[in-house]
Amino acid sequence: MLPSPSINFSPPIELIRDFHNVNAEILAISAFLRSFITLGDVFLDTVPQSLEAKLANAAGARVSYLMNQPLCDHYGLDYIQSAKSCGVLPVALGGNEIDINVEPRVEAGFEGLAENAETIKVRKLDSYLSGRVNVSWTVFSQLTLDKLTGAKELVQTHRPLFSGIISPECILDVSEWCITNGYHLVDSDLQDIQSVPVSAYCWLVPTKSMLQQAYRYLGKDSGLVKRSLPLVRLIQQSWPELLGANDNLAKKTYDLIANQRTWYYLDSLANIGLDSIETDGENYWRWLGKNGARLFLPLHSEGYFRLSFNFFSLASGLSHATLRCFINGRLMTTYMIEEGTELSVSYFAREAGEVAEILLVSEEACYIDGKFLSCSLSEVTLQWVDS
Repeated sequence: MLPSPSINFSPPIELIRDFHNVNAEILAISAFLRSFITLGDVFLDTVPQSLEAKLANAAGARVSYLMNQPLCDHYGLDYIQSAKSCGVLPVALGGNEIDINVEPRVEAGFEGLAENAETIKVRKLDSYLSGRVNVSWTVFSQLTLDKLTGAKELVQTHRPLFSGIISPECILDVSEWCITNGYHLVDSDLQDIQSVPVSAYCWLVPTKSMLQQAYRYLGKDSGLVKRSLPLVRLIQQSWPELLGANDNLAKKTYDLIANQRTWYYLDSLANIGLDSIETDGENYWRWLGKNGARLFLPLHSEGYFRLSFNFFSLASGLSHATLRCFINGRLMTTYMIEEGTELSVSYFAREAGEVAEILLVSEEACYIDGKFLSCSLSEVTLQWVDS
């Protein structure tokens, strides 16, 4: 008996998730960005170099990063100063307005050597975005009801798109807010949602017409495709307009999905412990010191990832360095690195929107020009891996 034809065919969005969940998230971001008649300001309280920011920049939006308050609360002044050096504004979004002074942590007797405190301004959306001409999209690291209730004027004036991670505890309140304010609550497959078993990335769409436009770009009515299609053939056949248009957004979307990876640029890499960027005119690098460095990398979706680190050189006097790599506090590998070494580490993200905290520590370092140096980092790459 011949197998049913339906066994060999599936919806394209289902197949693209088989390669990795993050592919469907990228397509949804790209579809919504392309659905704007006029794309203006985009605000994100995510970690720098998120996929939302990369695609919004490609689409020509004016992108502004706001402080991720949970990371500020956990890591304090070091993270805030690093985030500001990446262009993050000292403002966090919240349901109540307050100025938070973050003091340096110093030992008794060394107060005179302490760095200056930093102030984080927690503001409601209406207060912070008052007077803006065209607010198109706001992205939350955690989307909660109190942040939405602080956006009454913004919703009335601009009707922006909202998105972010919603926990199971918050989904009912957010759903009721959407009904009251005429928004459509959908997941990244553009399916209506009323509950989520685990934290999930969701979209609050302001108009039915925008949702229908995104629906069309995602090819939701395009029918089934062969399950045997390789990745590049699948995306060329299923999303010709979304990935084949002759503009930067389509090119960036295609690059991310076809190559299944993204780079994190050194000059805007959220970190604690890396020295400032250096160059010889061709190569760029940042040194790790005696205490190593913490890198904060947004992973966006659940699934397997491979993180790769290229090490450009070692400090003068070192022929090798023993490097330990931790991810979210867990030792992943201990590796002997030399000049030009590429270190790759696999990691499984269990939740959507997870931020991977990478700690790189070298056991060897040399004291040069008043500071300890070990090895220099020249490239950080994230690849999503077929599970």
